Amino acid sequence: MAQKQKMPRKPEPGDGTTLSVTGLGTLLESLYAGLIGPHPWQAFLDRLRALFAAKDVTLTLRFPSRETGGAVVFSADVYMAEAEQAWNTQFFALDPFEGLPPGQVFSIGDVVSAERWRQSEVYRDYLRPLGIEHILALEVHHPEGAQCRLRITRTADTGDFAASDKANLGLLAPHLETAVGVQARLSHLESSQRLLAGTVDKLAVGSILLDTRGEVMFANDMAKQLLEEGHGLGVVRQRLVAATARDNAAIQQLIQKALKARPGDAPTLVAAMSVGGSARERRLSLLIRPVPGVKEARPGRTPAVAVFLRDARGPTQASAELVRQLYHLTPTETSVAMLLADGLSTEEVAQALGIRLNTVRVHLRAIFAKTGTDRQSTLVRLLLNSVATLA
Repeated sequence: MAQKQKMPRKPEPGDGTTLSVTGLGTLLESLYAGLIGPHPWQAFLDRLRALFAAKDVTLTLRFPSRETGGAVVFSADVYMAEAEQAWNTQFFALDPFEGLPPGQVFSIGDVVSAERWRQSEVYRDYLRPLGIEHILALEVHHPEGAQCRLRITRTADTGDFAASDKANLGLLAPHLETAVGVQARLSHLESSQRLLAGTVDKLAVGSILLDTRGEVMFANDMAKQLLEEGHGLGVVRQRLVAATARDNAAIQQLIQKALKARPGDAPTLVAAMSVGGSARERRLSLLIRPVPGVKEARPGRTPAVAVFLRDARGPTQASAELVRQLYHLTPTETSVAMLLADGLSTEEVAQALGIRLNTVRVHLRAIFAKTGTDRQSTLVRLLLNSVATLA
C-alpha cells in the first residue's frame, strides 16, 4: 500500500520566510490607512506583531516641532504601564541600538556579543524579567526632521530572528519613512488648526462650517455658546435656522447662494445679515461666504460654506495682562481701560471700581498719554484691534 504523501506546509510569516506581495500589500494598507484613523499606527503594529511572531512591538515617533511633539505606540498581548514607565524614565538611554545608521535593520547579535548582552543592565534588569530575549530594530529619519524608532521583540521560546525577518522589515523601511513624514505634516496641520481655532475664539467670533449639503459639520466654542444661548439662531436637524420666518428665509437664501458658487465667485459672494434682537435676545451679526477651493458641490463632508457670527455688544476678549504690558499701564489704569473697552461709560466704570468719577478721569488722561489716543472711542478701537485680543 502506497504511503500517503504529506503536503508541504504553507510558509507562514514569522517562521523565516520571505514576505509575499499580498502580505506586504496588507501591511502597507494598514500603515497608510491608519494614519488618518482614530488610532494611528495601531493596526499596523498589531499586524507586525503577528507577522514576526513577536512578544511586543514598540514605535517611538519624534517630530521636529515642539508643538507637534511625538508619540509612543505599543502592540502587546498585555499592556504593562509600570514597564512603560520604567523604560521611559530609566532604561530608554540604555537602548543598545541608539545611534545606529537609519534605514538599516539590526538584531542584538549585530551590535553586541551574546555574553555582553546578557551582562548588560538593560537586559538583566529590564528585558529578562519581561521575558524578552531577542530584539529587531529599525531607525527611520525623514528628510524634514521627523524620526521613527521601531523595536520588535521575541521570547527565548520563539527563537531568534532569521535573516528573512530582517529582510522583511527592511522592505518596510522606505514606507515607514514616507508614513512618518505624512504623520508629521498631519500633526503640524492639527496644531495649526487648534491655534487658529483658539485665535478665532479669542476674537469672540463664532465660526461654523457647512458641508456641501448645507449641514453643520463644525462649530467653534464661541459659535456653540451663541447657538446654545438662543439669540435668534440655532441648529435643527444639522441645519442652521433662524428663529423668525423672515430671518430664516434670508439666511437659507444666502446659504444656497454660497453653495452654488463657483471657485472664481467666492470674493464676490460674501454676504452679511443680522438675526435676533428681541427683548430677551441679543442681535447677532452674520457673515456668510463660500469656502475657497470647493470646485463643485459633491455630496459628502466637504467644507463648502463658512458662517461667522458675532455679538457686537459682547465683552472684549482682550487680555488685561497684555494690555498692561503693551501700554505700560498701572493695574488701576488697566481696569479702567478694560471696562471702557467693554462699553461702560466713565460713570459706570467709577461705580464698578468703587472710585470717584474724577479719579476715573485722571486715570483716563494717563491712559490717553500712554496709548497715544485723545478720546474714548479711539482708545476702545485701539484695544480691540491690538494683539492683546489674540492671547
